[in-house]
Amino acid sequence: MDLFDKAYNFHEAEKVIELGLYPYFRVNEGAVDTTVIMNGRKTVMIGSNNYLGLTSHPEVKEAAIKAVEKYGTGCTGSRFLNGTIDLHVELEERLARFMKKEASLVFTTGFTTNLGVISTIVGKNDIVISDRTNHASILDGCRMALGKLLKFRHNDMEDLERILINIQVIIIFSELIGDFSGIIQSHVEFVGQAEAGHPDVFAELLVVPVNHINFLLTFF
Repeated sequence: MDLFDKAYNFHEAEKVIELGLYPYFRVNEGAVDTTVIMNGRKTVMIGSNNYLGLTSHPEVKEAAIKAVEKYGTGCTGSRFLNGTIDLHVELEERLARFMKKEASLVFTTGFTTNLGVISTIVGKNDIVISDRTNHASILDGCRMALGKLLKFRHNDMEDLERILINIQVIIIFSELIGDFSGIIQSHVEFVGQAEAGHPDVFAELLVVPVNHINFLLTFF
């Protein structure tokens, strides 16, 4: 069997396209704002991450143009090596002051944030506990980490307690607002469960990705 047979023989997407129901790779014919042009038609956009409409704000566009004129169209390398410019440093310092934190680190997307943060803080001797319905990028970050991954049923404190009762050092990952369900999680209950199960252990960490906006790290 050829390694790529599974790809050559996959035709499900083609069938959905023929039915006119394929939802992916829709082409925008201009700026992605509250409305967009698709197939020559003006369409309301309700699937964008541009929550505040800043991508088309005149001041933001002007600043972007000035940045391109000064820095070019790319950083030519990773942040770790030669890709950090003074704008990165200024942004992170201002964000840290705004959030009243010692420091901040900016990632390009929510996906890279979850992969970078989770795979860094979870060591080989750690156990990470994740809500089963967490965003796929959170689960990907957990799988990339060296620690052991356990899952509990969505927003189910009893199922979480079942896992916590036999564990000493833990890191819990749960979305503040369910990415797919929209349910606001009760993180007071999460912390209460952890404290009840581990009154003498202070290595636990509750990590709360807030809908791709920032990370809330709570030690308990």
